Amino acid sequence: VVLLVLVGWSLVPCSLGFKVPVLGLHVAAGGAAASRAFTVETAPAGVSSSMSAPSAWLAVGLDFGTSGARACLVDQGSRCILETNEVPFSSRDEASNPQIWSEALDDLIGGFSRNARGRVARLAVGGTSASCLLVDSASGKPTRDGVRMYDWSVADYGGSALADQVSTLIQESAPQSHTALASTSTLSKLVAWAIEEPLRDTEILAHQADFIMAHLWAGREAEQAPWMASHLAMGPLELRQRPGFVSDYHNSLKLGFDVQDLVYPEWLVGDSPVVQILTGARKGQGQSIRDRLPVVERPGSLVSRLSSTAIRRWGLHSQASVVAGSTDSISAFLAADLPLIPGNAVTSLGSTLAIKLLSDVRVDDASRGIYSHRLDDLWLVGGASNVGCAVLRAEGFSNQELASLSEELDPSFSSPLRYYPLTKVGERFPVNDPGKVPVLEPKPASRLAYLHAILEGIARVEKEGYHALADLGASHLRQVATAGGGSANAVWTTMRQRSLGVPTEQAAETEAAYGLALLALRDMPPAP
Repeated sequence: VVLLVLVGWSLVPCSLGFKVPVLGLHVAAGGAAASRAFTVETAPAGVSSSMSAPSAWLAVGLDFGTSGARACLVDQGSRCILETNEVPFSSRDEASNPQIWSEALDDLIGGFSRNARGRVARLAVGGTSASCLLVDSASGKPTRDGVRMYDWSVADYGGSALADQVSTLIQESAPQSHTALASTSTLSKLVAWAIEEPLRDTEILAHQADFIMAHLWAGREAEQAPWMASHLAMGPLELRQRPGFVSDYHNSLKLGFDVQDLVYPEWLVGDSPVVQILTGARKGQGQSIRDRLPVVERPGSLVSRLSSTAIRRWGLHSQASVVAGSTDSISAFLAADLPLIPGNAVTSLGSTLAIKLLSDVRVDDASRGIYSHRLDDLWLVGGASNVGCAVLRAEGFSNQELASLSEELDPSFSSPLRYYPLTKVGERFPVNDPGKVPVLEPKPASRLAYLHAILEGIARVEKEGYHALADLGASHLRQVATAGGGSANAVWTTMRQRSLGVPTEQAAETEAAYGLALLALRDMPPAP
């Protein structure tokens, strides 16, 4: 094994309003299970960390994404990041391998300092939305073809005949425009499994976050993990005498869970075409379907104290407990740590443009990929465009060129060019138009003018996106925090603020693991 050690400085955000300079040690090795990247961070001078203040509890957020798994340790009092760990995934196969998840979990928690682990009181896990697997309730091991990740589409992977059958069954069962109708939804994946081969009596469903949380609770004892639901701190006891995973209503939305009334709807557990196929065409088996599905809890709510095996394995505090988690995108929203007020929003400027807006009104439009997640008593409304920063790479802009040209760019005036900077044909939001073509012409001779027009084009799509949500009845925009690689461009932020007409700034933190740690802090009791 060849180790590559990189040492560099980083800045860690703290809710006290300053950034903490730290020395980061990143270690990369062959294979995710053997790889660790530990960054040990300390509080600034004059601020005591919980390492020296034993009266403060610590919370841990664990995020499992597509490029790696990350953990963030946060102090209850200051909400400062104290330590972060990372395990990179070297391939898509690693990112979708439950055994790698379990090993990464071990590395992430075990990588925290011993003193810190002894003060951990709450842990929360997040995963990619709609990533799921079937698990044998007796052995705790995955069945079938393993994990169907967030982007697994029955249309792309199952063939047209299977896709048509799945789509018809869900359309005949679910309400019109429900997010479960999407070919990448959790429910589409579950129905496809049942069509390919009838569900076995011992097969139960878990989202990625559910599966990892159960392994966390069980201390990586796989055969015990499916029994996590029987240890619920709260919940109806009559349902807890069987194996089952515990989920949250963020991850469960695309399964069909009713986030308005917080129940599995009758069309999913009653006598619908979907239920008939999931029970092998046996009617009246709604309860048996319910038994295959995770128990759904409020994100951040207490689920269970960790098993004695887990506490011993990682040297955690005897009161260490796991809370219901969330998805990666919602956790990233929470990481911005905005006040939960209607109109506050986060724009993510990555390869594509995604927006999330807090609203006191729920809005949905499946045709444009618009749907609402519940967040306490509000709704987190989201949409994602195919426009984004990927076009800058496609047009040959390097980081160095972007930085130098941005210094020359004047954000106070508008470009005369009206671009729609897609990288290929097709748009999904703010308009659903599979035939929409990129508009990057006419191309000026000046690279500065070209960059200006592209950045302004993306900003225009962002504005149209928020207007589209408002037109559906969502709360009007009042403030935007920005995440993603594009958030670091201050000139672009000024340009976007002029376009949006509301305060716009870079989010202090965007790591989903930090958002999960904040989620774990929500109902944490005072330290003894």
